[in-house]
Amino acid sequence: MNTAVIFGLQLLGTLLYAAAALREWLVVRGPGHWGVTPALWLGAGALIVHTVVVAGQVFAASELLNLDLSYALSLFVWLAILQFLLATLFLEVQLLGLILFPLAGVVLLIEAFAPSGESLRLDLSRPALAGHLVLSLLAYGTLTLAAVQAILLRIQEGQLRSKRFGVMARILPALQPMEDLLFHLLRVGFGMLTLVILTGVVFSEQLLGRPLSFDHKTVLSLIAWVVFGLLLWGHRRYGWRGRAAVRWTLSGYGILLLAYFGVRIIMELKA
Repeated sequence: MNTAVIFGLQLLGTLLYAAAALREWLVVRGPGHWGVTPALWLGAGALIVHTVVVAGQVFAASELLNLDLSYALSLFVWLAILQFLLATLFLEVQLLGLILFPLAGVVLLIEAFAPSGESLRLDLSRPALAGHLVLSLLAYGTLTLAAVQAILLRIQEGQLRSKRFGVMARILPALQPMEDLLFHLLRVGFGMLTLVILTGVVFSEQLLGRPLSFDHKTVLSLIAWVVFGLLLWGHRRYGWRGRAAVRWTLSGYGILLLAYFGVRIIMELKA
């Protein structure tokens, strides 16, 4: 696809995400939740534009996936927005858009002005690799939603503890439903991450063309898996919740981001 067209779509997507975020913020500042739907429609429009950008940048070559750092980040956020919008059909997660929409807009803007490259290309003609990649993206996307939910939960709990009831305390549901949703997302994301690690171990040679090696990405992914697993175990066994749940969730998510993007940044700097 023409570079100028892609650039124009990136700017359009950024504006639509910004409009969706602004619309949702203006609605939640007012009474009731009736007006959240237009913000979600704006977000869906931005996602459509974002999809075209991803198709033109990440999937530019036949059966090859270009995971240049900025493209990989764009694909990652695109999937998180897709999962978020689908989740709004079944779960009360609409307010996650307050964080996800601005984040997606910033990522698209960075992609528009970041130098492009082809530092990492993956051959999607191999079914094992394609399946592993899809599963990885689903796991990362779900745990992104959990991390955003943890941030909102932390804001809500902080306002309740300080008895400074701002806009967020007024519009967010009660703490118990917020925590229930957090642990639901964590269980789903943890299950997917477990499958990602297992498939990576079992099919390492087919996926990467070499036996399993404990590099930085593998070790950090395993550490993140342990953190999420301990949190879920502690919640079930000892009733861990509140600030402890938020800290463990964000710590695990931070390690997971470092496992991919931290290693990728080092690779980019060395290249």
